[in-house]
Amino acid sequence: MLNVFNTYMAQIALIQVVYFVREGHCEEAEAVRLEADAMRLAADPNEDVAGFFDMEMGKDRSLKPFYYHGGYLSIYEGRNEKLKRYYVTPLTEINAESAKCVEPGIDIRHKVRFDIAIWRSDVADEAVKALASPPLNLEVHKELVHPLPILK
Repeated sequence: MLNVFNTYMAQIALIQVVYFVREGHCEEAEAVRLEADAMRLAADPNEDVAGFFDMEMGKDRSLKPFYYHGGYLSIYEGRNEKLKRYYVTPLTEINAESAKCVEPGIDIRHKVRFDIAIWRSDVADEAVKALASPPLNLEVHKELVHPLPILK
């Protein structure tokens, strides 16, 4: 995971990327993104997760989307070639039975709280099937498929 300093530096780099893209300097934006990725990987050699820059910039670098219970999830390949892990976008399914309305206190607003399912083991099974299907035809063990981490 990213430490506080790296997260701060990544946020600054993201602001630079947005500025360069807005001003029409796509080459500079790509260079800043690559520099930030290199800095993050140099700081943590075990870093393996696809970067949030790829998703923020609208460049979907997923290996393959697959259908799961009424929606599509994407599979990303980890960056650390030694680990050979794969990451799947989180489910984010709302558990309707867990919804609770909290009475207003000082806020004078009602609040609704509910649980969200982020991962299930059968998602990994479906991801393994998707990776094994054409055109990828990859043989991947279920233990190498993880949910894509969510950073604050």
